[in-house]
Amino acid sequence: MLNNRNGLIRKLHFLAIILTTSFITIYSLIPLKELPSVESWDKVQHGVAYGFLAFLIGSAYPYNKGFKITLLFCVFLGAFLEFAQTFVPGREGSFGDGFANAIGAGLGLIYVPIVILYFFPINLTNKKSLCKNYK
Repeated sequence: MLNNRNGLIRKLHFLAIILTTSFITIYSLIPLKELPSVESWDKVQHGVAYGFLAFLIGSAYPYNKGFKITLLFCVFLGAFLEFAQTFVPGREGSFGDGFANAIGAGLGLIYVPIVILYFFPINLTNKKSLCKNYK
């Protein structure tokens, strides 16, 4: 029963990653006249979107190499979408937006170990909890 539940959770987690990536991509490439005005909150929205995406991916692969790959993926996705916006009528790519994407992704990854340790605390006084092969 537990394995079936973990499999379902991983599938839902992967679905959330796909939906978030799709939402960011579609929202980034919609012509500007079809979007509501956002005024000065533009950079915050970029940071929150990419932070959430990085958090989702980072929590699916919570290890050092996974964090590096997640950060690279988010930075390259943001840079690609900013470049692609130059071909969308009424849109323009911006280094500031790309920078906000990267900062948001980095901040999103910072929360991964915090949340994991909150929900799955490690007993630092017990060596067995730190090493699976402790004998």
